[in-house]
Amino acid sequence: MANLAIDVLQPELTAHFEALMAREALSHAYLFAGGYGRYEMAIYLAQAVFCENRQGNGAPDGVCRACRLIASGEFSELHVLVPDGQTIKIEQVRELLEAFVETGFESEKKVIIISEAERLTTVAANALLKAIEEPVRETFVFLLTGNENRVLATIRSRAQLVHFPRNVTLIAEMLEKSGVQATEARFAASLADSKDEALELGESAWFSEGIKKLSRLVEIASEDLTEAYLYLSNLTELFEDKKQQEVAFEVLLMLASQAGLVKMTTKIFEAQRLWRANVNFRSALESVCL
Repeated sequence: MANLAIDVLQPELTAHFEALMAREALSHAYLFAGGYGRYEMAIYLAQAVFCENRQGNGAPDGVCRACRLIASGEFSELHVLVPDGQTIKIEQVRELLEAFVETGFESEKKVIIISEAERLTTVAANALLKAIEEPVRETFVFLLTGNENRVLATIRSRAQLVHFPRNVTLIAEMLEKSGVQATEARFAASLADSKDEALELGESAWFSEGIKKLSRLVEIASEDLTEAYLYLSNLTELFEDKKQQEVAFEVLLMLASQAGLVKMTTKIFEAQRLWRANVNFRSALESVCL
């Protein structure tokens, strides 16, 4: 699937941030939450901060040396932090903070992008807060998350929240043009946090097969819960890991909601809550069929 420019993914937010850049009014800490384009926007704004030929409307030119280095991930004053395993650890943040106080090679400004900010440990988040509140030099921090409610409250309170809407229709159309079937494209576009993740999901055999079997489960359960209970054996081996199981619950919720099955939707929500509390996948699904 071809890369989509941020002004195509999120045209209104792009215009908003370009206006801020034109006025030199960009805030120093943002929490980007929700749908597509969070990382792309952070990179775009990093380019705008360092661009050698910023346009009159606040947009970066995209072709100067700084813009090209940022796009390739080789700009020394841009730091991107991603989880190390399941969390973002204090050691990672400490290393990052050392970069805060170093004299810049390219500029005295710094841009920090923290992907999956909900994975910051409490200790790591507290260390980061000091840098946000008392920056040594001009620093811009972009925290990225699919769901702001999973980010520590102390972080949320120090950063401006910007919600990124999901352009499901646009992404689904792009997936279909890449060869993904229409049904899979629609579900993948609704569930994924990025266009690349949507493509990976839409092209996965387990996802395509899973939609078919989950659709059948909802159809059976709407008529006979006993038969639905027996059908569960077709599902438990298909969704092997936690990520796939999370997708299964989300697809089930969408299917039940679309079918107008209010009671079943409530049961699926409860089953998902049990699963997140470490009840095994099969047992959680069984509660839907009781």
